[in-house]
Amino acid sequence: MMNDAVAPLARAALDIVTSPDDVPDATALSVDQLLVTARAHHLGGALLRAVSHRAVVLDDAALAAVQELLREDTARSMALDAALFEASDALEAASIEFRVLKGVAHAHLLYDDPLLRPYHDVDLLVRGDDLHRAVGALRTIGAGRRERALGEDWERRFAKGVSLVRRDSIEIDIHRTLARGPFGVTVEPDTLFDRLSTFSLEGRTFIALAPEAVFLHACLQVITDDQPKPASMLDVVAAGRSPSLDPAAADALADRWGVRTAVAEAVRSSERMSGCSEVSSRFGWIQGYEPSVRDRRVLGCYRARRARWTREALVALPLLDRWSDRWSFARGVAIRR
Repeated sequence: MMNDAVAPLARAALDIVTSPDDVPDATALSVDQLLVTARAHHLGGALLRAVSHRAVVLDDAALAAVQELLREDTARSMALDAALFEASDALEAASIEFRVLKGVAHAHLLYDDPLLRPYHDVDLLVRGDDLHRAVGALRTIGAGRRERALGEDWERRFAKGVSLVRRDSIEIDIHRTLARGPFGVTVEPDTLFDRLSTFSLEGRTFIALAPEAVFLHACLQVITDDQPKPASMLDVVAAGRSPSLDPAAADALADRWGVRTAVAEAVRSSERMSGCSEVSSRFGWIQGYEPSVRDRRVLGCYRARRARWTREALVALPLLDRWSDRWSFARGVAIRR
């Protein structure tokens, strides 16, 4: 759960901090509140930046605690970077095209210091037809399924992806698309390979999504998370503010995917959390946007407290064009239940 300490740390992570006046609410918070929040939401890098701008003053003991938190996050990120290298080698050896998603990509694409965006697993996107070849390739580095398969054909056509875990407990998620449920149906996965962006990690170049797709993915993550995380909301603001983002192209892609309502809701909630309104200023339609009845139904299934997966599936079902696809999709849902 988020508290009052998240906003000033979010502003620090977004570098909307040049003096104590930029985060006046931080002065009313106790050091303990800031430390607990930084640890809970992996915002140690943001807290250290706030300290460097003298927006927050920590004593030596508190500063040492923040530095220890950063050491922990750095060690985890280094282990995940090594896993990314191994997974990339395995996929390339199998001639499987892929894109790097979420944490590691966002840390290097959206923030001037990757320590501002720690990550906790490796996320890769492959084409649906390559999904199970990718799972097989990653077995060579000791990654196995977390859950039983629903059938190769069903996963290739309908699953968000497959979650794998290595013996060292590092999770590698192989995605077919960007979301589960109704947005998983409306997003067009093949369009994710049309354009790209790149980032470098230890001298190696990795391919990620285009800036507009990065922004929409960040929005979808906030909407579909069980409990939206500050890191995901920061990604929405950071991606929406990015100079490389073309708002008109992002709008066109959102319309093509049918996710405009997700963009509006994610931007509004992320700006409330961060106190930054720059994204909605770039997208002039967001503040006045009113979701349709259908849009409310879609959003509602992601907010369900009970039988959430089933409700998402029921809302997704009529969005499939062909009756044969609906039948196949429903059979998989019934098996999972």
